[in-house]
Amino acid sequence: MSSTDPTRYGRSFADVYDEWYDDIDVGPLLGFLGSRIPAGATVLELGVGTGRVALPLAAAGYRVIGLDSSPEMLDQLVAKDPDVTVEPLLADAAEPSAYPPADAVVAVFNLLFNLTTEEAQLGCLS
Repeated sequence: MSSTDPTRYGRSFADVYDEWYDDIDVGPLLGFLGSRIPAGATVLELGVGTGRVALPLAAAGYRVIGLDSSPEMLDQLVAKDPDVTVEPLLADAAEPSAYPPADAVVAVFNLLFNLTTEEAQLGCLS
């Protein structure tokens, strides 16, 4: 993946992503986040992908904004979320100016791996 094309990952894997990671239990992560983020808070998930973490967070009562640079990943999220419990946001995680206000920001799993330059990684973390 090239840092000049942040959408390539999603184009390549959106249709199989949930199959590949179906066996990963996000329960412990959700428990960890739930113990640190106040109930009802607004949570911004960077690299939301298909919503494996965002959808359960929304079901737990959080307002969740799911940011991803991949229209294909966001399409998968929207297809799984007909009631729009997660707000999809098409933007680049390496550009913090695109981040909406949130009480907590989470980045789980492959996000930093897919930001392939130090500049992009530092941009995400700034």
